[in-house]
Amino acid sequence: MINPTEHIKSNEIKWNRRSKTYDLKIFHYFRWMQKKVVDHLNIKPNSHFLDIGCGTGWAVYYVANKLKDKGYFVGVDISEGMIDKAYQKSDGFKNMQFIKSSADELPFENDYFDYVICTNSFHHHPNPEKSVGEISRVLKNGGQVYILDVTNDNLLANLLEKYFKFTEKEHVKFYNSGEFIKMFLSVGLRPTQNWKLGFIFKIHCAEKT
Repeated sequence: MINPTEHIKSNEIKWNRRSKTYDLKIFHYFRWMQKKVVDHLNIKPNSHFLDIGCGTGWAVYYVANKLKDKGYFVGVDISEGMIDKAYQKSDGFKNMQFIKSSADELPFENDYFDYVICTNSFHHHPNPEKSVGEISRVLKNGGQVYILDVTNDNLLANLLEKYFKFTEKEHVKFYNSGEFIKMFLSVGLRPTQNWKLGFIFKIHCAEKT
């Protein structure tokens, strides 16, 4: 049984440590996948954009640059180290903010964001249903969420699930496509599409109606 408070603290320690090297070239594949997600967004100037598990803020900067800082661009992460790194690179942007927060208690008002993304971190969330509920709460009607993660729809992903369960205490679960759809529907989000990114990753999209 996962203790959410202890689990979040364990993840915070891990990602504080990882923040020191997170921008190195060996982690460029994270940025590549984030770009793939963002490039699917039909995002327009003056949109409100949120990245959950933002790391050092690459996707937030990428969207702000695309829209020439016309909008509101936010990243949240449980790691103070990641947030500090993100802020170090935020000079020149007026409409950008980084906040230390868990995904299951987002510090935003209802119906605020047009787009929410979460890339390669959902499998760490100790309360996934609550996280999705918070995403639904902060999305505007018609707003969209994109979650990218290893998706347990094939044998390789299933083997990875067993491996990480055994080797990484911060890991919770890789979900399958059906589980994502069920979580979306349970909080009033309408699943719209999902598509593969490589062999084991999928991007799952839903809209608030």
